[in-house]
Amino acid sequence: MARTALLGWEMGAGLGHAHKLKIVGNEMERQGWRVIYALRNPETAPIVGIDPAAVVASTRWPRKPPEFLEKQNRPRTSLTFGQNLGFNGYHDSDLIHDRILAWQAILDAVKPDLVVSDFSPTLNLACRGRVPLVVAGSGFLVPPADIERYPRLHDRASAPLFDELALAGNVNRALGRLGLPLIEALPEVMDGQERCVCTMAIFDPYDGMRREACIGTILEAMPELNEEPEDRLMVYLQKPALARPETVEMLLALPLPATLYIPGMDEAMRARFRDAGHEPLTGPADVTEVLPRVRAVISQGGIGLASTALLTGRPQLVLNTHIEELLTGEAIERSGLGFRLGMGRASLPHVAEPLRQVCFDEEMLRCAVTIARQHRDLYAKPAREILVEHCNALVS
Repeated sequence: MARTALLGWEMGAGLGHAHKLKIVGNEMERQGWRVIYALRNPETAPIVGIDPAAVVASTRWPRKPPEFLEKQNRPRTSLTFGQNLGFNGYHDSDLIHDRILAWQAILDAVKPDLVVSDFSPTLNLACRGRVPLVVAGSGFLVPPADIERYPRLHDRASAPLFDELALAGNVNRALGRLGLPLIEALPEVMDGQERCVCTMAIFDPYDGMRREACIGTILEAMPELNEEPEDRLMVYLQKPALARPETVEMLLALPLPATLYIPGMDEAMRARFRDAGHEPLTGPADVTEVLPRVRAVISQGGIGLASTALLTGRPQLVLNTHIEELLTGEAIERSGLGFRLGMGRASLPHVAEPLRQVCFDEEMLRCAVTIARQHRDLYAKPAREILVEHCNALVS
């Protein structure tokens, strides 16, 4: 009888979580596993090619208190990974308790032989002492688990919003009520029998602080390295970008034609982009097909697209909206691969010079191709295969 794996996603947004789990699930099925997906947003399943019959809805957290969303508090909630946990519900022991119960109900129904957890701290807690667990995800989402407290990730706030010792106390009160093993420090919520840091070290905000090696980005296949791209751009942004007239005007005036995807773009807006010489798409592009043809990429710095662009040798302009994108954009800028600006500055006066360089700077393109070659050698073995090897070893 085939072994059953539950692939879970609890926190975070976008298609990236479901897409990466699908790639891992495909590899597991090729190796004889039966795979069930517990997705935060089940509606993403058909978009990324997951059979809805193999999907259950994971537990959802209630809306965040309004004060957490106030402008002065937002930088404080991303100061450390622990602040991220507090922001997402760990400020309340009852909420943690109820989410663990919900995950336990899913575990009871699915009866998995193994769990793979992607940004699912409460699923991790529900698995304690019960089922083998592989914690997997980007470097940002798999912070070190053997430290006493999380390090700061940026200097854009002077003080955290949450007391992380108190957050750990909230976790232990919930675990104690359920008779589960307690944690000694908050970082243990992201621990498992195995941990797979599915990123390249260049993008790991904890590089030099962890024991595990980065295994590379989860991809379906290594993208092509084309050293003679067309004079064309790829643009991949999220829907809120369309709400900023100055950003729309900047995109319409791009100095090169662009293949462009922004969810929620209506036909009238698509017509404006077509009239400006661009190719607006109605659905997500296969980036491994588009990237080798274009000269540079404009995105919000999602780790999957940024990693694929790096491996393709493409300069990048990152217009970030949250902390992981900011850290990715800073890594790109430090490496000479492009530039980072906050989405709030995505207008022609601020973007013109960085955009000129990612589009036309031959030295930047050569640098990007050189770094791509290095990383294709470093991460030649697919991360999806390494992750599934860990899974197989854990239950053998």
